[in-house]
Amino acid sequence: MENFAEEKYDTEKSSSDAHTHFAGRVTAGTQLPICVSKNGVNHVIEKNETRKEILSIGLACSECFSGPRLAGILKRGFEYEKQVMMDLIAGKPAAPLSIHTSGGVPQPLSDFISTLEAHLPWNDRESLDWCVSLQLEGASA
Repeated sequence: MENFAEEKYDTEKSSSDAHTHFAGRVTAGTQLPICVSKNGVNHVIEKNETRKEILSIGLACSECFSGPRLAGILKRGFEYEKQVMMDLIAGKPAAPLSIHTSGGVPQPLSDFISTLEAHLPWNDRESLDWCVSLQLEGASA
C-alpha cells in the first residue's frame, strides 16, 4: 500500500487505443483526441500517435487562467484532495471529495461560496436573494 502513494500517472502513454466504453458527444468507441497538455488556450492533442498544438478558443470548457495564476486558484482544492488521499492510504475515514446532496455537502462548499461572493457584480449582497447552482457533469443538464 505504501508504494501506491509514489506511483505516477504516465502522461506519455500512447493514446492510440480507441475509447471503447466512452461516449462523449459521439458514438461509444469513437477515438477522440487526447489532450496531452494545456497552457491556457494552447493545447497539445494526440490522435493516432500524432501530436499537434491547437488553440482551443470557444470550446465549452475554454479557460481564462493558466500557469501560476491557475495554480494559485487550484492550490486549496489540491491540498484538500491531498489530505483525503493521505487518509485513504492510511486506512482512515476521509472527507468526501463529492457527495450526493441528499447526504449533505462537502465542507469546502462554504469556503467556495464565500470566495465567490466577493466577486458578485452587485454592491449590496446582504439584501439580495441569490444562490449558487453548480453542474459538475453533463447528465444533470
